[in-house]
Amino acid sequence: MNHGYSLDVMTRQPNLFAHTQIDLSQTQSCYCGGKGCLETLISIPAIIQQAKELLADYPESVLHKENISINTISQGAVENDPLCKSLLDNAAQRLAYPLAMIINLCGSELILINSPLNDEHHYWFTRVQHFVTLYGNPRYSSKLIFEKSASSIKECETALIQNALYNGSLLLQLLQG
Repeated sequence: MNHGYSLDVMTRQPNLFAHTQIDLSQTQSCYCGGKGCLETLISIPAIIQQAKELLADYPESVLHKENISINTISQGAVENDPLCKSLLDNAAQRLAYPLAMIINLCGSELILINSPLNDEHHYWFTRVQHFVTLYGNPRYSSKLIFEKSASSIKECETALIQNALYNGSLLLQLLQG
């Protein structure tokens, strides 16, 4: 990870998974220029915005009583709030489809997720794993493990810097200005 982007180890080019276009019918443009990117549909700000837009349709939601944040949405989903569950299930389903395609292609065994949606109740993991199992090849998805990433963004940045020091690319960039 480097500034929120995962980088290809060989080319050091960003892997822009967040800019996978999954819903071309969306009218809102992403900052990358695309439409229907994961970034615009399931990022934390997007989920909070969706909650605000749908709140009037759910008069019994716990979100009427508290500030709308990703923590209150996560807690509401654990407490069976229909709006909160719908928001997180929708996000999990949208994420799971392209994730399942990658898992099918690469035969991944472990998925690490570092997100504010990670909580002690594992609601998010359970939903993402459910949808990945629906979309993925059972050969891979049945043995797939989802875990909370133990690495923070700072630790990932440190690892990238160490790698750049060892292979000389950091020195080269410093010399080039």
